[in-house]
Amino acid sequence: MQINSPVEQLVFATVRIETVTDSGGRGVGTGFLYAREVDERESTLFLVTNKHVINDARRGILTFTLSDGAAPLFGQRYSILLENFANFFVGHEAPGVDVALMPFFPILTLLSQRGVRNLFPLSARSSDPNPG
Repeated sequence: MQINSPVEQLVFATVRIETVTDSGGRGVGTGFLYAREVDERESTLFLVTNKHVINDARRGILTFTLSDGAAPLFGQRYSILLENFANFFVGHEAPGVDVALMPFFPILTLLSQRGVRNLFPLSARSSDPNPG
């Protein structure tokens, strides 16, 4: 299946986030990857979610859709467990703004070390920081 529209891409580019707090509370939310251009030759990648999704999270699981290099592989996902999960994120400084960012290149490095290379939508981009 060819994924052409932004809506189709968003369906498969959404990252599932599951959390566990120190008190045993559990949460589920979503996030998305956002590339911010640093200059004409370089960009940096972030996982964007809400602060309430990651606040007080001791452990987190990120689940991604896998890709064949051009399109998502339906039903094929990869999950990664991260300890001290909330520490990976920077929340917006204003208490009323419910946004948190995770610099994503360290996660890509970890995934690459584990042999995971084709995450959708990263593998479908020409400036792919995670070549497959």
